Amino acid sequence: NLERFFSSFVTTIVLLLIYAFGLAVATFIEKYHGTAIAKAMVYYSPLFFLLQFLLVVNFIAATLKHQYLKRGRWGLMLTHFAFIVILLGALTSFLFGEEGILHLREGETSNQIAVRTSDNTTFHTLPFSVELKKFTLTLSPTAFFRYVACPLRFYFHSVARLTPDDEVTEEVDAPMFGTILHAAAQKLYGRIVGETHPGETLRAMIRTDEATRAVTEAINENYLRDADATPEEYTGNLLLVKDIVTRYLRGGIMRHDAAHDAFTTTGLEHEVAYAFPFEAAGRKLQLKFAGIADRIDRLDDGTLRVVDYKTGAPHLEFAGIESLFRGEGKQRLSNILQTLLYAMMLYHSQGCDARPALYYVRNMHREDYAPELDDKQLGQRGTPYSAYAAPFEELLRTTLAELYDPAVPFRQCEDPDTCKFCDFNVICKR
Repeated sequence: NLERFFSSFVTTIVLLLIYAFGLAVATFIEKYHGTAIAKAMVYYSPLFFLLQFLLVVNFIAATLKHQYLKRGRWGLMLTHFAFIVILLGALTSFLFGEEGILHLREGETSNQIAVRTSDNTTFHTLPFSVELKKFTLTLSPTAFFRYVACPLRFYFHSVARLTPDDEVTEEVDAPMFGTILHAAAQKLYGRIVGETHPGETLRAMIRTDEATRAVTEAINENYLRDADATPEEYTGNLLLVKDIVTRYLRGGIMRHDAAHDAFTTTGLEHEVAYAFPFEAAGRKLQLKFAGIADRIDRLDDGTLRVVDYKTGAPHLEFAGIESLFRGEGKQRLSNILQTLLYAMMLYHSQGCDARPALYYVRNMHREDYAPELDDKQLGQRGTPYSAYAAPFEELLRTTLAELYDPAVPFRQCEDPDTCKFCDFNVICKR
């Protein structure tokens, strides 16, 4: 009968499983189609309300039938009561709640929300006030360069949150190759963190199979997701990746550092951040640049060196600071601009000078390889950040003022070379 059905524990379990499945479906709908669609299809649907009503009836019926109060089953009583309160709260919010937008700038206080409907927008007064004491914007060096290269691409990726379709492949692609190399380097260099002039230790590591073990572990953890996998189980492509990464480490990175060991590694995969002040549209703002530096060394002269491992074609030469922001497509070099941003963050946050260094692993086996930036405008190599600070930060402020000015649209770049490998060139029709 109905009484037995509604007071049954089996009914409770079945209803909770259906409820959990519904919430999971709503989560995926919200992620891919937006909150409004998720509300219409799941959260505010009659079936979902019926399901919640049946849960409340079930909890009450089970509590009465099994006499939790008389038997002192306070744990079960509290659990059932909590579910009922949560579901009644959701119903109250649906029937009497209002959803609106509260617009605030740093230092402002307001109690007015804008409620938008399909017909118009009305302002409602809240029974309390909200004050925005501090607001910090956050941007990664990669995202910042995306704007420098093409403001419209930045809009598609970072504002509209459009994502390209992932290509399904059984082989190791370029990003995964880089991930494996970074992970293996972190494992190897973890041994020398804090060691001054680690050349001897690095040479000893090169003579052993430590690099091979580190690469194998990196592949297992990041690609195969199987810590117990062995090279005997690898495909031919994966074995090739293992051998190439091992060669890059032993014959390139480690060999170079062993020969030029006037440094002490102080950080690996280290988070770096700095709140950069600027003005936009008459407002004083701060943008928090933040990212993960592959490696940070302290050189013998006391300066810091930010090391960035790169697996692509080498680009160490550039035509001056301004070319990185305002130059033609091929002059705006992402690796150099991003590494300078990391140097800027260290320069301000650590209070000492910093030198950018790009480790292009393809070329590090060469005896004459030098990872320092080569400024063709100044005719200098390995220039510390302090020499660039004034012009670099002025260009940074100008670019950020444009980015955060509501009157400036996200325009399409004018360089067709930038569009060749853009994920959104189908939208732009270029």
